[in-house]
Amino acid sequence: MDGPQTSIAEDRLRWERLTDKQRACLDLLLERKTSKEIARQLGISKHTVDQRIRTARAALHANDRDDTAIRYARLKRIYDRIAYDAVDIPPLATIMP
Repeated sequence: MDGPQTSIAEDRLRWERLTDKQRACLDLLLERKTSKEIARQLGISKHTVDQRIRTARAALHANDRDDTAIRYARLKRIYDRIAYDAVDIPPLATIMP
């Protein structure tokens, strides 16, 4: 892992390099799914899953599959946040007669 030398800007850039399709594979990787299980769940080939994880690994500068999952989980906690959920915003108050 990069440790304290990794800057916030580098982390942000690594996060932004990941595509939605790579993130979908990595989310399932965090659940300890195999490439075959991920492929079945996403309706794609095992080869495609392996390719997406491999390119994500390169973007994250990870050493192996487990390191990829660890780095992705750390970045996901930081950058994958919703500022607010529109469903939780209460409607405007109406005056009842």
